[in-house]
Parts: sequence; structure tokens; C-alpha cells
Amino acid sequence: LVFAGLQARAALPRERRRVSFFISGLALGISPILLEGLLESIVPGFSELMGDRSAQIVAGFIVYPLLLSVPLTTTYSVLVDRVLDVKVVFRKALRYGMAPFVF
Repeated sequence: LVFAGLQARAALPRERRRVSFFISGLALGISPILLEGLLESIVPGFSELMGDRSAQIVAGFIVYPLLLSVPLTTTYSVLVDRVLDVKVVFRKALRYGMAPFVF
């Protein structure tokens, strides 16, 4: 994500907007679960708190909807904003998939 953000700085403004939406969607969706895992491993009190069932339910209502937004924002970015050229990706995947059968 950091590399893509650094590469987008040199792009045109329209391209920069598309890439920033894609990166922001991924970061927003992934960061809560990463933060929870990091806090559970570093802060002993937080780990004990997350052992409680009601705290797990509250955390689930925060973490999982954001995590489930990742496929939606990625799909939107690819299909509507054209962040990735789907034809090129399919062509390369087909090439790599057919490579074992050529030899």
C-alpha cells in the first residue's frame, strides 16, 4: 500500500484520486483488525478485556463490517474507477496458467 501511494504521487491528478480511493478503502478495512491484534499482543489488559464475550461482540460490530467493505471497495475501484486493467490481469493469469502445458 505504501509503495502504491508513493507511485501515485507522480501520476496525473485523476489517476491519483483513483489510487487514493483504492488505498484508502483497503487501509480502512484492514486497519481495525490489525490494530486489535496488535493491541492484544502488546497490552495485557486489552487481551484480558477481549476475553470477555460482550467485548468480543462489540469489537465484532466494529471490525467485521469494515473488513467486509474491502471486497466492495476493491470491486468498485476495479470496475468503475478502472484502477487495474482487468484484461491485462486475465491475460497474464492465463499465460501463467498455461505455461506448464506448453513444455
